[in-house]
Amino acid sequence: MDLLIAAVIVIMAFGLITAAAEMNFYNKKQEQLYEIMKQKTQAAAIALANSPQYDCNIGELELSYSIDIKKIKAISKADLKKRLGLTNYNARITLTDKDGATILQILDEPLSGENVSTIEISVAACSESPRPTYADFEGCTRTAPDADCTSTSFLQYKLIVGASK
Repeated sequence: MDLLIAAVIVIMAFGLITAAAEMNFYNKKQEQLYEIMKQKTQAAAIALANSPQYDCNIGELELSYSIDIKKIKAISKADLKKRLGLTNYNARITLTDKDGATILQILDEPLSGENVSTIEISVAACSESPRPTYADFEGCTRTAPDADCTSTSFLQYKLIVGASK
């Protein structure tokens, strides 16, 4: 009888250890998948903000961290997701003004689940009218380091890129 009870206890202990190890393995795998999604979200935000395909041009000057609204509207949502490496994820990309009001909803898929990664970066944005001039840009960049450039309206936007699986 004692041998049977001991065997049951050993089997239960083995089962608990196996379940704990499996749960730990699952959690580590989920963390790895989240980190990959987070890296892809960051890469997509940087690619979108720095790509010559979508940036604002002021004369011959291509602005990094800028979005040309006309150019971004011209590309299909599926093609944009593919170019940004987000085809395997639900993606939401929003351009907002300094007050948080949505200027353009570039991708609008629902972000849900336990793992949602969101990156927000400051960008310039331009549209057909009024088109920023080099003087607008130079007036801000050539001021004192502590100067407030918020009067230059095309510099006051946020690009928010989110992904979930």
